[in-house]
Amino acid sequence: MHDNCYKQLVLKKDILLLQGPVGPFFKHFADYLISKGASVFKINFHYGEQFFFKSKESTLYRGSVEEWHNYLIKILHQKQIKQVFMIGKHKIYHQIAVELCNKLNIQVFVFEEGYIRSGYITIEENGVNGDTSLPKDPNIYFQWNNQGYLEPPESTTLNIAARYFNHWKYYYLYSWGLFISQWLIPNYRHHLPAKGWRNFFKWNKFFWKLPFVTLFPFAKEKNSLWTYRNINKYYIAILQINTDSAVTQYSQYAHMEEFIHDTIKSFADNAPKDTKLMIKHHPFDRGIHCYKAYIENLTQQYGIKDRVLYLIDIHLNMAFENSRGCLVINSTAGFAALSHQIPTIALSPQAIYNLPGLTNQCSLDEFWRKNEAPDQVLLAKFRSYLVYHTQMRGCFYGGVICDFHRKFIFEE
Repeated sequence: MHDNCYKQLVLKKDILLLQGPVGPFFKHFADYLISKGASVFKINFHYGEQFFFKSKESTLYRGSVEEWHNYLIKILHQKQIKQVFMIGKHKIYHQIAVELCNKLNIQVFVFEEGYIRSGYITIEENGVNGDTSLPKDPNIYFQWNNQGYLEPPESTTLNIAARYFNHWKYYYLYSWGLFISQWLIPNYRHHLPAKGWRNFFKWNKFFWKLPFVTLFPFAKEKNSLWTYRNINKYYIAILQINTDSAVTQYSQYAHMEEFIHDTIKSFADNAPKDTKLMIKHHPFDRGIHCYKAYIENLTQQYGIKDRVLYLIDIHLNMAFENSRGCLVINSTAGFAALSHQIPTIALSPQAIYNLPGLTNQCSLDEFWRKNEAPDQVLLAKFRSYLVYHTQMRGCFYGGVICDFHRKFIFEE
């Protein structure tokens, strides 16, 4: 029996915020910290961040990456920083900051979207995903005493459509700030490979499509009907955003094309001939990447063009319920598939839920015929352990009241 919904993190009074989630989340977090008597300083790196967090206790860094190390040392000493918070540990500025903080014994906490979607935020010390401190031994979860443990209640203030609108709005404003920063802050180096103007136009293509897709979900309804006509006759492969650090830093794949190729080839060679393959595009990669031509060429090459469906919009829960198996690299959608008792294979060894008893530990070629459903006792134990140690109720884009008061306590 646990006295609290979460394992609480102990905060100190002198805190530095680096790059945070797109939108006002870090401003809300700072307001909470200040209300508890903490001293908070924020470093912005471009006008997209500055738009959401501008105060007398923030600054806009205009120097180069090469100058960043010495600049940060001065800030850490001047402000007597004891803890640093960020999102995206592997961004170039954050890599330097993490290395420096480790040398100076300054704690680093990393935020990320929730391992469990939706309604959760991830917060871990020293890193998330492949850098998590979560154990890889299933026996630790079996021994976890979750008797009487209840997940924290969700305090929802906005529906899903409104949260999507906030997401769209924040990224749209952020992209404008990032767009003008390429001239006003020429030294800034973004973590994405494309230049600022290319990202700007790609993101805007996505932003203007999203509201229409949300309001008029015709394709989603049509694709959902396909799952009913093919109950237990298809596998679902989940694509991730090409530049997602979960892929680039914590998997063996350099880009989605490699995963798509491996999946289609293995399916063609090994899957039962009466089965089909659904390839699910990531909704926030809409308008940025499109794999339609690549998939059509592969399916024609392997002679399975009529057995593969590539789509973006679908009720994902329904797609899981009607499928016979799920393939992911390390997407959080894999955890959702396990929750639907769907046989799942995670091709990245570093996926947090890639454990014996949860995911299939066989090879990809074997998965199509030897897939096994997850152990439901282990899954329940793993979920409660995960929430208790790494999660917090909340949402970066509003609509869910963040559980700051439950997750954090201040040092006496």
